[in-house]
Amino acid sequence: PAAGSSPLSGLTALLLGLERRPDRRERCEQMLTKELPWLKHEFFRATDGKADVIPDDEVAKTWNTKCNSLYGSYEEVKDKEGKVLHTAAEFADPGVDYEFSPGERGCAHSHYRMW
Repeated sequence: PAAGSSPLSGLTALLLGLERRPDRRERCEQMLTKELPWLKHEFFRATDGKADVIPDDEVAKTWNTKCNSLYGSYEEVKDKEGKVLHTAAEFADPGVDYEFSPGERGCAHSHYRMW
């Protein structure tokens, strides 16, 4: 719809992206301009998990699979020699703890900041 006829015409979209990836930003800006020319948008700098300090009280360093297991099934995880590290049942109860990668923490922190 044209800008005047859309109930969304007064909105401004936030385009989340890493400063070190201008190629992604340009591609998204081109798509938005082509597909939604009436939609205003502005760049929102993402937290770079490899470079920025992310407070532990805003984004945890670890996560547990227990809740995720409600939405999908897990398979056994084995090491290179075939030894079982975690059974499929362990992912559901008690859950398996994993460390977030710097990129995952940066992504989570970026969305936290946007909200």
